[in-house]
Amino acid sequence: MLTLTLLYIAAGILLIVLAIPLYLKKIKPNPWYGFRTPKTMSNPEIWYPVNKFGAIWLMASGVVTVLFALIFSPIPGLSVDVYAISCALVFAVTITVGLVVTFRYLASL
Repeated sequence: MLTLTLLYIAAGILLIVLAIPLYLKKIKPNPWYGFRTPKTMSNPEIWYPVNKFGAIWLMASGVVTVLFALIFSPIPGLSVDVYAISCALVFAVTITVGLVVTFRYLASL
């Protein structure tokens, strides 16, 4: 269980670390890193606000993933399978919600 807990904590921290430069508007439009759509790639005035908005959701997803992994790992009797699937679902749902909300934000610009 410890290995899984560390894995999900690392994944959450990675999301947070990847989001920070986007939030700080340090990443220029590029083909590798950021919220890349034809609309964001074609206009820096759209790229920066959309990536900052998405970064907030990415950081939130990372924080929720870390907290969930830490809070639920010490529960007595919780099977490794249930723990692993629960953490994966929390991770997937928070990322998906962030993507949907960011796409909606992009559409509003």
